[in-house]
Amino acid sequence: MNRIFKTGCWAFVFNVCLLPINLWSQTAMSLQQVIREARQHTSLSGLESILEQENEAGISNINKKWLPQLQLQAQASYQSETSGIDLSFPGINIPRLSKDQYKIQADISQMLYDGGTSSALRQLQRQKTELEKNGVSNEIDAIAETAIQVYYTVAEAEQRLKQTELTIQDLEAGIQRAKVAIDAGIMLASEGDHLRAELLKLTSFKEEIEASVKSGYEALTLITGKKIDKLQLEDAILPDTTINNRAPFLVQFEVQKSMAQANGKLENAAILPKLAFFAQTGYGKPGLNFLKNEFEPYYIAGLRLSWQLSAFYTHHNQQQLTQLSMTKADARKTELSNRKLIKNRQLYNDWDRLLKSSDRDEEMVALREKILSTAEVQLANGSITASEYLVKLNDVAEARINLELNEIKKNKNIWLMQINLGWL
Repeated sequence: MNRIFKTGCWAFVFNVCLLPINLWSQTAMSLQQVIREARQHTSLSGLESILEQENEAGISNINKKWLPQLQLQAQASYQSETSGIDLSFPGINIPRLSKDQYKIQADISQMLYDGGTSSALRQLQRQKTELEKNGVSNEIDAIAETAIQVYYTVAEAEQRLKQTELTIQDLEAGIQRAKVAIDAGIMLASEGDHLRAELLKLTSFKEEIEASVKSGYEALTLITGKKIDKLQLEDAILPDTTINNRAPFLVQFEVQKSMAQANGKLENAAILPKLAFFAQTGYGKPGLNFLKNEFEPYYIAGLRLSWQLSAFYTHHNQQQLTQLSMTKADARKTELSNRKLIKNRQLYNDWDRLLKSSDRDEEMVALREKILSTAEVQLANGSITASEYLVKLNDVAEARINLELNEIKKNKNIWLMQINLGWL
């Protein structure tokens, strides 16, 4: 009794330990879950924080240009000749500078007005980051579209597998009926061989589909980073037929225009004067008084105005280039929008065609099954050949597959429309 009790306890513990494994190995996911997991799993999802850090570092570097700029320099030199006055007066000695000279100096400058250069550079840095982040979003959307394609490829393969298994069952039943007819002498044995050969063909085809299903699930696991071995198919909702203006594939053109405007502001700032405070302090031989041949401290302080007039040479052309860049962005945005709408119209028309054919597909399956039922009786009576029976059987299989695949394609088209228009 104790041994039985211990065995039962161990069996309970073993089953409890295996429970999480079994649950993990039987993960079912809807397409929406797959898309969410795919977006999170991709290594691109971590780039946004990296790009934001780059943006902050870039802006910080631009802001630091407003901090006092310090420069320290030291110099020791020897020259072949020095300045001097070759005159002599009684009681007056005019020394010449020594040929070895020394200087250590600190330069300090503080920008007071830069014509708006820093502001334009900050805006340009932010727009550059937004463009890169938007590019990442586009790549992630492409991964989501791949997830949709793979998900429904698996769904279609599973339906083909299901219908093939049903066809195999029908064929096996037909083989049994043919065997009865052969045993009764009303059908040739070769007819039974023909049916068995078709069974082998279908079995081989089934194995090919099983391999495709396995590959599809492995692909989904790689895309999502999650173990998936079952699909949770759901009816999709038809999206708005307009394009989402905030979709990454359209936002990129707005960001490009903003970058062009920032470049324009930078060019405007280039033609404005710059004002800075500066100071120099040092210790050298000679100092500021070059007639004193000795070490002494010195300093200079003041304001410095700089104006790069040569920037006017290219300013007009740069402004034209800015406008042309914005015009190009608008043209490309319009062209991409048109391509998206054309693709969406094709997907919608195909979805509408499949929707209208649903009732006909169901009616076709019912008629084909009815014809097959008659053929099964005829096969058992030996009044039709195996080839004729197989034609009826294959007609039923084709009708069933078309019905199921059309339902899958309808939902697939809806999801593709959503991501095509930027609503997913």
